[in-house]
Amino acid sequence: MMNNLFDRIKLLFRKDKELYSCLYRILGFYPKRIDYYKIALTHKSQVYRTKQGLALNNERLEFLGDAVLETVVSDIVYRQFVRKDEGFLTTTRSKIVQRETLNRVATEMKLDRLVRSGANSSSSHNNYMYGNAFEALVGAIYLDQGFGRCLWFFRHRVLGKYVDLSSMARHEVNFKSKLIEWCQKNKVNVVFPLKDETVEGSNSPVFRSEVILERIPAGRGEGYSKKESQQNAAKEALDRIRRDSKFANRVLAARDLHVKQAAEAEAAAQPAVPSPQQADTAKSSRRRRRKKPETAKPQQEATASVPVAAASEPKKPQRRRRQPEPGKEVAATPDRESIIRAAEEAAFREHAEDVR
Repeated sequence: MMNNLFDRIKLLFRKDKELYSCLYRILGFYPKRIDYYKIALTHKSQVYRTKQGLALNNERLEFLGDAVLETVVSDIVYRQFVRKDEGFLTTTRSKIVQRETLNRVATEMKLDRLVRSGANSSSSHNNYMYGNAFEALVGAIYLDQGFGRCLWFFRHRVLGKYVDLSSMARHEVNFKSKLIEWCQKNKVNVVFPLKDETVEGSNSPVFRSEVILERIPAGRGEGYSKKESQQNAAKEALDRIRRDSKFANRVLAARDLHVKQAAEAEAAAQPAVPSPQQADTAKSSRRRRRKKPETAKPQQEATASVPVAAASEPKKPQRRRRQPEPGKEVAATPDRESIIRAAEEAAFREHAEDVR
């Protein structure tokens, strides 16, 4: 109380009285170093120059405030939900610190009126300018008055007034993960193709995504980022599955059909398995083919062994005919026919003498 009283007295002599008053209504306390907050409220389309002439914007403070805010929310969620597990705490924290929530909180607390930005950047949707300014504001509080003041600010100035922690914990935000969980449970194939991307008049890109379940279009979504468009498409697909039982049954029937087609294609690609009778016939034919070479083998061995045996026997030495010596006459050898004729004549003569 005394600190606020002194700060109000000092406010009478300050130059930026209006900025101090606006920040007090938002923060619940007076800043000590107003430069941090001026930087936090300066968009990158504008430049804040320090006394030294250094050009700055809120991107660095946004980086710092993002980390500090995550720690602050983790502390609050940890103490609030004592019996919940890590998965629940992580999901609840992500719901609070996501860009959509912070952008809404910054707008509701009138922080958007203090942000300095360019003429075209005020209508930009894809970067969530006011949510980023809120994170930069938390970074400025951390540098100005420490972590304890950041925790106090979020607990007393944000929770309950702009964020209902209990309803936020029950609220479904990550529709894409919910849809993927349902598909994994039911073994359904899901894809998130990006259909097109256009640019609005303020040079803000707009993405359009689609959800396809088992080759069936299930939902479409539009957003200023791919993630946002996929979330909106997943939300539409989940609502359709939950409300339209015929559509859910159609997706499951398509799943069964695709599984059957895949099994048939796999079976056609593999070689056919023979039946028991065909297997026995094939075995007997193989046995007959094996026996034929065995019966023909001895004959081949016998025929093959003949030249081997003949080759192994020693050759008999051939007798040389004696050549007649020169000067000697070779006696004529009697002819076989003449010998037979002479024997017949002798036998005839003996028979004639016996007759006489």
